[in-house]
Amino acid sequence: MGKHADRNPRWSVSRAAVLVTGLTAFSVILGFGRDIVIAAVFGAGAGLDAIWSPRAS
Repeated sequence: MGKHADRNPRWSVSRAAVLVTGLTAFSVILGFGRDIVIAAVFGAGAGLDAIWSPRAS
């Protein structure tokens, strides 16, 4: 068979689901940090609006 034939397939699906969830959460945290940095650099005004406008659609 294979090297990992004795493993439970449900365990593999569970681990994959946890991995995807964790990486998604990490991505959201990084995006939030990016937004904080952009807001700190540009402040409120036309410069920041120019960055956010294309993302709104």
